[in-house]
Amino acid sequence: DRVMMKFRGEFWYLVRRVGPGDKWHSATDNLRGTQDAYGTEPSELPLSDSEFSLKYSAYDWDKMLVSLGDMSEWVELPRSLVDTFDDIDCVNCAMDHVVTSRGYTS
Repeated sequence: DRVMMKFRGEFWYLVRRVGPGDKWHSATDNLRGTQDAYGTEPSELPLSDSEFSLKYSAYDWDKMLVSLGDMSEWVELPRSLVDTFDDIDCVNCAMDHVVTSRGYTS
């Protein structure tokens, strides 16, 4: 069973995590979920501090939630946008149809 949580009235599966601190995860697939799985997937909440990722590109999903561990900052990305990340070459790009902890962008 995958670790699942409820946030803002929706259920989400945990597919990637990095431990506390100021580093990003080791994956290099631009959030696409195409990289081979690594680390040990947790079996329940609360989570350990270990880093892991699943190969989730073939999963049936239409939205991705990226957040800080305490959920104080988060962004909800549509798959249609995530699937274009290999083609995007910008910094601080405007992203359409994105819901964030700071409001909705359309």
